[in-house]
Amino acid sequence: MRRRNAIGAAALAAALGLALGASAQTGAGGEPALDFRVRPTPEAVAAFFPADAYNQGLAGRAMLCCLVTTTASLQCAVVAEAPAGFGFGEAARRLSLEVRLTPQSARAWREFGEPVRLPISFSNPRFAPPPPYDYTPRCGTRTYDPTQDDSAAEELLSAER
Repeated sequence: MRRRNAIGAAALAAALGLALGASAQTGAGGEPALDFRVRPTPEAVAAFFPADAYNQGLAGRAMLCCLVTTTASLQCAVVAEAPAGFGFGEAARRLSLEVRLTPQSARAWREFGEPVRLPISFSNPRFAPPPPYDYTPRCGTRTYDPTQDDSAAEELLSAER
C-alpha cells in the first residue's frame, strides 16, 4: 500500500469510488432494496486495487453475481470485468467478502430467491474512466431455495461462470 499513501485515506475514499450497486438493486424488477450494514473501508479498497493496473494508471470495474448467505454476507462470482486481464474481477470478488447486508435486506433477498448483481468500480481521479465491458454481463435468473444451506449457493454460482 506504499504507492497509495501519498493520496491519504480520506482522499482515497473519494478517489477510489467504490460503487456497491445499491441503485442497481432497487425497483425495476421488483427486487428488494439492497441495504448494507458493512461496506469495505477505503483502506481495503486501496489494498485490493490490482497493483499492475494502479501502476499503469488504469481504472477498472467488475460485475459480480452474488447470493446472500444465512449470515447476511455474499458469495459472489465474477461475471464481467474491464479492462480484462488486470485482476479487477478477482479484486472485486475478494472485496465483496467484506460486505454485510442488514438483517432485513438479507432476509428479503433470500426470500426473493434471485442473485444480486453487484457492480464494483476501482478508480482514481488521475486515471481515465474504466472502459465498458466487452459484453453485457448477466447474473443468472435461476432461483435458489433460501431454505437450503449455503452450499447450494456455491453450486449455483459455479454454474453461472
